[in-house]
Amino acid sequence: MNNDFAFKSALELSRAVAAREVSPVELMQATLARVELLNPSLNCFAAYAPEQALEAAKQAEHALMAGQPHGRLLGRLHGLPISVKDLIAVKDLKFSFGSRVMADNVATVDAPSVERIRAAGAASVAAGMTPFAPETDGGGSIRIPGALSSSARLLHE
Repeated sequence: MNNDFAFKSALELSRAVAAREVSPVELMQATLARVELLNPSLNCFAAYAPEQALEAAKQAEHALMAGQPHGRLLGRLHGLPISVKDLIAVKDLKFSFGSRVMADNVATVDAPSVERIRAAGAASVAAGMTPFAPETDGGGSIRIPGALSSSARLLHE
């Protein structure tokens, strides 16, 4: 597994893909290997689509080698693996809103944020352990840990 990509920013990886220093397929394979290693203990993903993610990476790589997909410039996120929170619809994947009541809910369309991410060229949809993920804060999942981290940092200063 190539750990060179772990903890790199989306900007760093985007630049590396655009410069052809790393291929979208190589990046996705490293991402999937990291998910396989870490997800059993971290349990980060309600839905996991490695085949779909790898196929998207292959398409992203093909477009990169061709220069421009469908006559337009490559997106800023072209070839990047991403994670999508369980509250955001990704077509054909389960999304339960974190609730057992919705455990069998499958998205029939992409949410607008996912549509925009795909249009910008991101290569995966719930592949995990990724440098980029759209987030929501309906129940405080962003705000509360952020506040606690800030508070803890202030206490130690």
